[in-house]
This record gives sequence, C-alpha cells and structure tokens, in this order.
Amino acid sequence: MTFLFLLILFNFVVPILLLFWFWRTRPSSRAKFVSIVVLFGAALTVLVWSVPWDAAGVFWPRVYLVAFGAILLARIIRGPRPVVWLPVRRREWIWTGLNIIFAAFWSWGVLGVVCARTIPAAPAPFELYSPFRHGSYYVVAGGANFSTNQHAFSRVSRYAIDITKLNDWGFAASGLFSSDLRSYVAFGADIVAPCSGEVIGTENALADQPPFNPDSSKQGTGGDHVVLFCQGHSVLIGHMRQGTVAVVVGDQVAAGQLLGQVGNSGNSISPHIHIGAVRGLYAYDRSDREAPPGIEPVPLFIQGRFLVRGDTLTASD
Repeated sequence: MTFLFLLILFNFVVPILLLFWFWRTRPSSRAKFVSIVVLFGAALTVLVWSVPWDAAGVFWPRVYLVAFGAILLARIIRGPRPVVWLPVRRREWIWTGLNIIFAAFWSWGVLGVVCARTIPAAPAPFELYSPFRHGSYYVVAGGANFSTNQHAFSRVSRYAIDITKLNDWGFAASGLFSSDLRSYVAFGADIVAPCSGEVIGTENALADQPPFNPDSSKQGTGGDHVVLFCQGHSVLIGHMRQGTVAVVVGDQVAAGQLLGQVGNSGNSISPHIHIGAVRGLYAYDRSDREAPPGIEPVPLFIQGRFLVRGDTLTASD
C-alpha cells in the first residue's frame, strides 16, 4: 500500500498543509513575504504538474491553485502586510535566506516541468495513431524528463507514456482510491494497434493486480502485453487485461485492429496502458540492463502530439 500512501500524501496532505502554512504565516518584512510567496507558489506548481491526479480527481489541482491565489490576494488587500522591506532580527534573516534557498529548489522543479514539454532533438520521434478507438483519455505519465515522467531513468522506456480513462467528474474510478478493479473507467476498454506491423511478442496469462498492489517482479513488469514491430521500431503496449490479448506472435496487424483490453497486470497500481517504443527489433523480453546494444528509446507522437502528464488524448473511430 506504499503507492496509496504516497498518492494520499501528495494529492491531499502536502498541498493542504502548504496552503494552511501560507495562510497562517506572518512575516515581519516584505523580503520574507516575497520569498514565502515564491516558495509556496513554486512548490504548489510542481505538485500540480508533477503528481498524477487521476485517483484523486483532476479538478483538485485547480482548487489548490485558486485557494493559493485567493489567500495571496487577501493578504495583499486586507493584510496583515509587513511594513519594512528587510528583516530586522538575525532570526528573520536566517529564515528569509532558507526560504530563498527552498524557493530556488522548487523553482528549479518548475523549470523541469516546463522543459518536460520540450521535444528532444534526437532521436527522431515516432508517429503513432491513438491506441484507443473512441473516448477521452488522461495521460498519467509522459514527457521528456522525470518531472512529469517516471520512466525517464529507464534505458528502454525513457519516453514511454501511461494513459488511463476518467469519468465525467475527472476520476479514474467511481470511488476515491477504489480497491475494485471494475470500478475503474479504463478497465476493459478496447486497445487497438497504434501502427501497422508484425507481432513480435505477447503475454496473456498474468493476473490483473488489485489496485495499488503492483507486481514488480521481473516476469510481471510489463504485465500482459503486445509488442509490435512497425517501420523499424518495436512498440510495447503493456498492462493489458488477463486473457484478452487477441493476437499471437507472427500475426500481421493493421493500425486500428483490436489487440485486447486495458487491465492492471504487472507493475501497475491502477488500470491503464503503458506504451513505449525503441528503435530496432526488441521483444521487451529482457530487463533494461540486458537489452542488446543499439536499442534506443524514441519519443512518441500520438495523433501528432508529444504528450505530457496531465494532457488529454481524445480518440475517435
């Protein structure tokens, strides 16, 4: 349940504590007040854009940002406002200095979030169609660096994308942090081939994991999956539903052809698909470290877009 604890911590506990602290703090100088505004503003911005919000509801980040803006506006208009520009006491100088250091750290995080949308100059991105037939989907992980994509440190999955589906209220499931797989909107959704090519790898027998209890074993990492070889690239679609994989190794598939359904098999905390690509022939049957030389991860364009955490992908037949 470590993942569930971390989600609750960063979706609710930390942002609410930051807002409460910002509301209660009473700086004695304008320099300290400005440092606090930058510190808390940057910290909330990083949390909003770097943390997945599908389990808690994607409207919560907007609530936090609106609350921060409201508190800041109230402090400016109604006070209390510090009168002097610079700290008077030594202790205030120390706290202001610490605030500036932490503000710089979180501002560096904001820069990382911005740079995550920068398409790498090399290797060239690989164009794919949507892996879904219709509906609106939410990008849980994606982008050029770790700020918005936890795959960034992987040798073969550096630019991989995780995609799930949300209900009309912006939640991944009918209940908050639900433990029932069938309550998740994405569970059982059809997955189609995002490119035309040959099936070079499949797995169809791994069980779907209970939410927030991923199987991180070597065998189960990608869960039930399909690997396609398209235009010189190997494309992995992982975490499919057990028993739904509709193709076998050696099949020739066309873009848009049914591959299976969204599940929660393998190293997955809730129903979604993992999609990534490398240049070269690679069946994703070995670990990152064991991948043969020359296997190079490539950025993905899906429906002409470089997707980053928080983006929405709309698919139509």
